[in-house]
Amino acid sequence: MTTQTTKSKTTKTSKTTTKQKSTAPKRSIKDFAPKPKTPASVEATAKTAEENAPPELRKRELVDRVVEKTGLQKSKVKPAVEAAIAVLGEAIMEGRDVTLPPLGKIKLKKTRDAGRAQVTVAKIRQSKPDAV
Repeated sequence: MTTQTTKSKTTKTSKTTTKQKSTAPKRSIKDFAPKPKTPASVEATAKTAEENAPPELRKRELVDRVVEKTGLQKSKVKPAVEAAIAVLGEAIMEGRDVTLPPLGKIKLKKTRDAGRAQVTVAKIRQSKPDAV
């Protein structure tokens, strides 16, 4: 009888731990920058500004205030105020800079046609009251 001896091979298996990769994307410096306002927050800010803004100064109130300051008759002040407003409007529409101390310097930024109206964007630069 023949005996067969077989050598058994013992293999050691080492447990290797594999790190699982994070599924979250890497964050960059842009992720920490302030986020732009969403339309809803811009709208809410606009509503807050409108609520806190003083009422418009209309032509009638402007004429009344000029009458109070000058002591002149309303019948003489009204045509002068209307003429001044017309001249200012024409100068701005021509693209001219208008400098009127203490009001400031009015500079035309852009204009565009909007149907039956023309939209004009102007910038007013004023001196601070203590710098006068």
